[in-house]
Amino acid sequence: MRALHPGQGRSAGDSGDVANVNAARFFTVGQLARRWSISPRSIGRMITAGQLPAVKLGPDRGALRIPVESVERVEHERSTESCAS
Repeated sequence: MRALHPGQGRSAGDSGDVANVNAARFFTVGQLARRWSISPRSIGRMITAGQLPAVKLGPDRGALRIPVESVERVEHERSTESCAS
């Protein structure tokens, strides 16, 4: 089964909405926590520790977004670590 990225399954041209394009490039903390089966607090700790890059959107402190590329990089690093063990 293929992993889906947030917003995947609809092309950017489906609605002409720029927000759909942007949503496809980022995970929310909650989405990533569900994907990795860990708590949102653990995702926050990874961000604070510099293990996972995040972007703060707007003045709301809860509006963190994690770039898909960063998630894929961490997943790749973890998969190669587990293969090397």
